[in-house]
Amino acid sequence: VVIGLFLILLTILLFVKVKLVLFLLPISFFLLGYLFLFNNHFSKLKNQQIWYNAKTNDVFIEQLKGENYSFNIFQDIQAVQKIESIQATKGLLYGYYRIKIKGHILEIPYFVAENKPVNNLFFDTITQNFKIDVQKRIFPII
Repeated sequence: VVIGLFLILLTILLFVKVKLVLFLLPISFFLLGYLFLFNNHFSKLKNQQIWYNAKTNDVFIEQLKGENYSFNIFQDIQAVQKIESIQATKGLLYGYYRIKIKGHILEIPYFVAENKPVNNLFFDTITQNFKIDVQKRIFPII
């Protein structure tokens, strides 16, 4: 992010002298885009908790900002999509799961799946029992 801001300032300062520096402008916008993408996913990560009961297959998704959802994996899920970034940045893949349940669409970032081992059973169950449609985007903003 700092590099992106530095490149924008450098581009503006050097644009006056050398017009060939314009190739730095798209790179700096791309780096700043990842700042907004990280903030978007991190804010969703902080505000969301998943509670999964493997015996009854009931899921409760608790959200600090927004509605809480309760559903059964095998009865209520209609479709599952994975929207992910085209590239991994330093081993970090941005993306999210879009789960369509009756009347609602839930969006769960990859960070919830990767950073909280409690949720591994939930995501393993979804992966094994549903066909997951994968979409690639440059900036998968939730």
